[in-house]
Amino acid sequence: MTAEVVAAPLTVREAERAVEEAFVGIWPCKRNWERLRARLDVPATTRARTELSLAILGLVNASAVLAEAEDRIGPAWAATRTRLGRLFARVSAGQKQSAQAWRDYQEARRGGDRVGVDAARQVWHNELLAWHVQLHERWAVADQEDAERLSRRLDDSTRLHPDDAFPASRSRRTAVVSESRERERQESIRRADAGLSNPWVRASRGRGSRPGS
Repeated sequence: MTAEVVAAPLTVREAERAVEEAFVGIWPCKRNWERLRARLDVPATTRARTELSLAILGLVNASAVLAEAEDRIGPAWAATRTRLGRLFARVSAGQKQSAQAWRDYQEARRGGDRVGVDAARQVWHNELLAWHVQLHERWAVADQEDAERLSRRLDDSTRLHPDDAFPASRSRRTAVVSESRERERQESIRRADAGLSNPWVRASRGRGSRPGS
């Protein structure tokens, strides 16, 4: 016969330590995600965002475990503790539904009814999970938009003028124009030299230069 080993529930202190570790673990993931999302590396950004999302999910679940550990000692006593409440306020600020669920949970704690406390705690936990999903989806959309915007910017920066794309052709055209102008200049010089070497031209110029001759 095999005996099943059931893990003992965490004490308040153990649960507090788990929450602290989960909270601290979020920040390296967040920094890594913010660093990668500035690059055009969609797979790496997706992995970093997923790691951050899992870290936040770990904090959500650790918070629920801590709340349950406090309730085992006494719901009314648990309602007087503010540590988890302050942490929750920092993590999910602005989330109306989860904030209301937290207030309802605290009210149930003060009432002392165990069944009502357990139900209210589960509702609060579910609201945190829903907030976590919404947060992950919002980040995914933002990353997609950022990647598309960065891709368009890179496309614009690499779109060259034909002269920039083919500098050799531009240099060749410049050389051809210069050669043509040089030929024209040399031809003009030769025509001028030919005129000056013609004796009829010199004679006519000489006659024209003597008045009365």
